[in-house]
Amino acid sequence: MTSTSNLSGYQLSPHQERLYRLGRNDTISAFRAQCTVQLRGAFSRSRLEAALHTVVRRHEILRTSFHRVPGVSFPVQVIADSISGSSLSIQFDSTPDQAQFHLALPSLCSDTITLQSLVREIAAAYTEADGFSDDPIQYADASELLREWIEGPEAEAAKRYWAQIPIADEYFKKLPLAHHRGPEEYAGLGCCSATLPIETQRSLEALAEKWSSSLDSLLLACWYATLQRWSGSREITVACRFDGRPQGLLDNAVGLYANFLPVTASVKLEEQLSVLVHELNKVRAEHGKWQMSYSHAETTPSLCAFEVDYPGICFKSENTEFVLSKLHAVIDHFGLWIHCSLQQSHSNLELFYDRRLCSESQAGAILNSYLELVRSVARKPKAIIGELELVGAEERELLLRTWNTTKVDFTQSTVVELFEHQVALRPHALAVRDTSGNCLTYAQLNAAANRWARRLRHAGIGPEARVGVCLQRSCSLIVALLGVLKSGAAYVPLDPSYPQDRLAFMIQDADLALLLTQASLASALPDSLSPSLPILRTEEEHANDGTELENQSSSDTSNLPLVAQPDNLAYVIYTSGSTGRPKGVMISHRGLSNYVAWATQFYAVTEGAGALLHSPLSFDLTVTSLFVPLAGGSTVVVVEQNQ
Repeated sequence: MTSTSNLSGYQLSPHQERLYRLGRNDTISAFRAQCTVQLRGAFSRSRLEAALHTVVRRHEILRTSFHRVPGVSFPVQVIADSISGSSLSIQFDSTPDQAQFHLALPSLCSDTITLQSLVREIAAAYTEADGFSDDPIQYADASELLREWIEGPEAEAAKRYWAQIPIADEYFKKLPLAHHRGPEEYAGLGCCSATLPIETQRSLEALAEKWSSSLDSLLLACWYATLQRWSGSREITVACRFDGRPQGLLDNAVGLYANFLPVTASVKLEEQLSVLVHELNKVRAEHGKWQMSYSHAETTPSLCAFEVDYPGICFKSENTEFVLSKLHAVIDHFGLWIHCSLQQSHSNLELFYDRRLCSESQAGAILNSYLELVRSVARKPKAIIGELELVGAEERELLLRTWNTTKVDFTQSTVVELFEHQVALRPHALAVRDTSGNCLTYAQLNAAANRWARRLRHAGIGPEARVGVCLQRSCSLIVALLGVLKSGAAYVPLDPSYPQDRLAFMIQDADLALLLTQASLASALPDSLSPSLPILRTEEEHANDGTELENQSSSDTSNLPLVAQPDNLAYVIYTSGSTGRPKGVMISHRGLSNYVAWATQFYAVTEGAGALLHSPLSFDLTVTSLFVPLAGGSTVVVVEQNQ
């Protein structure tokens, strides 16, 4: 659009003003009316071009451009005298097997009815260039008529009619869309498409006739049902396209007349679709009487939309047939809308979406569910809406079986066996180190844990016994845990930072057979400890291999015979107690080893450098940071307290 102060032109129609407002917010180039026309039989390109020129001369809107005037909110439409100023774009596309041409216009000048009228006139002018006896209605004149319908003295009744129409747009907010329309730059329209199976179309056509309706009404009702199922909302308003040409007044008029009007309906899951079809037919028929008087508000609610076009129309001219094969016009903007292109031989369903609001995968899922619901209606026309299917057989197989096929070979080894396997493979590899500089290889860690396990067994500790472990994070903690598991017992983490009353409760509730701690934590333990509870403390001095537990009395460092069975306890971990008393959760060796074996593969432990152990032992997260690296031959790096 150009800006000038020295020109004369015509005021925009209300429809054009609406489109211009939308174009300013996004980009006016997105609003285009386009069609493809196939040519069958012999044809002359020169005669075809002459026919196109004849049609352009007949209609001023095809020679109209738009110019802004300083101080005026909307541009004016200026009509050129010459066809060289035509806004109609024509592109020929011919191959040895097929000849066709494409027509395109700004939507400010056209809708789909206009495109059909133009192709009809092109075919007529191709036969006889001067064969038109009527004078067409020029859009500049019609613009005044359109404005009078909205703003004239008889518009009050129309305003009252449209004011009482409810707008149910809450459903749109519940759809699984991004919902971030705003200052973000316009990203254009996306489109997903699907073909309506011909057998389904024939069944729906017969069903529509039985219901005294039409195929497009049935497809519209299916769109309402789909939106209800996706959003859960009962009241739904969809913007439906009306042609904007009252019968007998503006038939075949060329220009932008079509309009999207809000159609509200109640979708009841317990009723059959036929009830919804009849309700929509009634509402749309009533809206049609007032369609010329509808005025869009400055702020449009977020709605989904629906429109139908009927390409496939054939216009004959001597030995040439002009077949309208594709047809669509973007004359409004919505976050999501269905465009049905219905033909006798095949029909297409397109879902257009604003890329700021919806991803391609989201749009594809919604379109697929719409198509499946349409098929479901064809198969089960008497089913209630709540029983219509949204998921096809292929997707159902994917959801219920393919994605749930998670069966894997179950490991029969305990965590102790998984660790000992790594000891045999890499005895001199680094197994654990802490931030104080202490390090243990796999062989050293295994030897220290075996000595500690023998001491526990000598103290009568075995399967199902619970050993409390209250130690600071260090290499010694890892030795202690493995020692408890190798003895066959289960460990119970006791965080020394916990309040004494919580520790006292856990010690009593777990019925500990023994408490393993260190001398420096004596003040952290509850004063109410039972005198009968055995307590073992680590020695104060570090041994040469970096752990206090190295200095235990036994010199035998070989692996002990395994005594714990898969269903024996491995550890007991307590909940936070935020909803009441803490509860102990008992984890078996089977559950622990199964998780560790899975995590070792899923997290690709062998490809990494190790894992950081920085969380308290009382958090279940620590299991992943501790046992998974040791079962995979990697290194555990222990971050000590306050570091």
